[in-house]
Amino acid sequence: MRYYPVGLDITNKGVLVVGAGNIALRKVKSLLVFGAYVKVVAPLVKPGISKLAKDRKINLEIREFRPSDLKGARLAIAATDDKLVNEKISREAKKIGILFNAVDQTNICDFISTAIIRKHGLVISISTDGNNPPLSKEFKDFLKRKLNEFKSGPKRFS
Repeated sequence: MRYYPVGLDITNKGVLVVGAGNIALRKVKSLLVFGAYVKVVAPLVKPGISKLAKDRKINLEIREFRPSDLKGARLAIAATDDKLVNEKISREAKKIGILFNAVDQTNICDFISTAIIRKHGLVISISTDGNNPPLSKEFKDFLKRKLNEFKSGPKRFS
């Protein structure tokens, strides 16, 4: 699969995240950086997600996913380790035209999440089309180190 790289404006737009573990927490934090209104649905919740809900940064529903959870969402992300639940969310999202991503199940995704660097006013997105996430992370770490060499942002190259 080849993915078309795009930058989405998710400021004040609804994003549903199903799952509340460590991977979901990373996704939620990234979505919040980009201004999304995040709703998390999960039967079991890790402390990091609970804290975000307590601080009123996200809306949290502690229960199983329901198709009605997709109401008002522009994107849906499944961060569960249950492939059947992820597939159900995918089907329901696609029925109503919501873009869907499942962590580690690119075969049912409309989009993939890329490795992101935000530094010196740059936003750099790195992707291997979902084929090699460790390589994306390694390259992201390499670029972050190189960007640290710039004192006040990138200089012009001649």
